[in-house]
Amino acid sequence: MNKKAKKNDGKIDKNLNEKNKHKIDRKINRKIDKKTIKNVEIDLVDRKLEIVEQDIYIDSTKSRSFPKWLIPMILVIVLSLALIWFVPVLFTKYQMQKAVSNDSEQIEIDPFLQEADAVLNQRSVAIWSEPNRQSFRITSGVYNEPVKILDPQINNGYYLIELADGVQGYALSDALTLNLNSYNSESAKNKVLLINREKAIVSDTMGGNVIATAPMGSVLYADYVTEQVVRVIIPGGDIGWMSRENLVVLDVNQAIPEPEKKQADIFCSSALIFVNVAYVPGGMDMSGIDLSSIIYLAGKTNGLKIPRIMQNQANYGTQISFERDRYGMPNIDALKAGDILFFSLDKNPAKLTSSAIYLADGNILYASGNQGSIQIVSLPANEKIAESLVIVRRLFD
Repeated sequence: MNKKAKKNDGKIDKNLNEKNKHKIDRKINRKIDKKTIKNVEIDLVDRKLEIVEQDIYIDSTKSRSFPKWLIPMILVIVLSLALIWFVPVLFTKYQMQKAVSNDSEQIEIDPFLQEADAVLNQRSVAIWSEPNRQSFRITSGVYNEPVKILDPQINNGYYLIELADGVQGYALSDALTLNLNSYNSESAKNKVLLINREKAIVSDTMGGNVIATAPMGSVLYADYVTEQVVRVIIPGGDIGWMSRENLVVLDVNQAIPEPEKKQADIFCSSALIFVNVAYVPGGMDMSGIDLSSIIYLAGKTNGLKIPRIMQNQANYGTQISFERDRYGMPNIDALKAGDILFFSLDKNPAKLTSSAIYLADGNILYASGNQGSIQIVSLPANEKIAESLVIVRRLFD
């Protein structure tokens, strides 16, 4: 055998050995894998046995319950949504209903203003029973008060007029103006009520010239209002300025509000402004006044529509009965502040001669033909006055 053949035989043997080696390795590996799998199976069986022994089953289910905090949280969310969405809607609806209610209570639709023909252009205008100053003075009208002209013909320098509360009489034609801009101007945004004594109307905000004087109870209309001053339209259509002091500023059509508390005390305080003012039958300002006019003005500035004539006032409010002692003196224990008292020298309710406002502790605000001014008088100390008391009317509960 040559060397080349031997060399080839050696390569063949070597290849056979490597193949046999690979076969042997694969058999060994198969045995190892089978052994490993068997060991894993044995291990799983052992673990399953342990799970069974511990009574733990994969397919068993536990009962579930809601967390205790979940229900309170839901309630909080619901309440929050209610506060955010529903409460504002309800509140807005309530406010609208309240506004409508307030408007219906306070808006004053006065048909007399639509029918008026003129306004009074003086501080106080006497109303006479006949077209002359020698006749009986019925009452007075105040500055910027609207009136109807019942007869367009001037009689002896007087117009026959009617006031808003139905009083008719004669007023000087010069005391009226037919220009109605002072109360029905489209530029008016507010109306103002003077509630104390009297106030000057001036030409400018720095003072200027006094162009008119408005007495207590005057109602004027303003086209400009600040915290310090108001600009009012005066009879004739011109403008003037007033300070805000002692003025009540209202919407153009708003009724004069009544005091919410202590109405009787406020009414009496308004009347006491006229203490020591000259007594003038039918007068209605600080230059001269009577008790009927005081009652009318004190009522008007406090939202009460009391008539200005004494006989009509005796039918206003609630009738209050009182007893008399054996001497004919009235028992005043039942009287309250703010009551209106009426007197008759003939002791006849149909023939009233004077009136008064009961204050307190037996005191009255009173004036008569025998007095030169408005005074506070003790009723028990004045037997003649007390004996003539015939009517008591109560304005406040």
